[in-house]
Amino acid sequence: MATHLLESGLRHKGGRPKAMTPEKVRLAARLMSDPTLAVEEVCRTLGVSRATLYRYVGPTGEVRRA
Repeated sequence: MATHLLESGLRHKGGRPKAMTPEKVRLAARLMSDPTLAVEEVCRTLGVSRATLYRYVGPTGEVRRA
């Protein structure tokens, strides 16, 4: 069966899902560029940790990876 899946072009997409979708990354960038918001508020809004937030978005809102 596995050979059949490989031959038909279907691949198993394994691994852990990304913590932030591209939409969340865009929202995070917008929120981080607002100097009136605390990082804790942004993390709470997005449901991610500070480390995860900074992995995707820099402190001034620049996108590091989507």
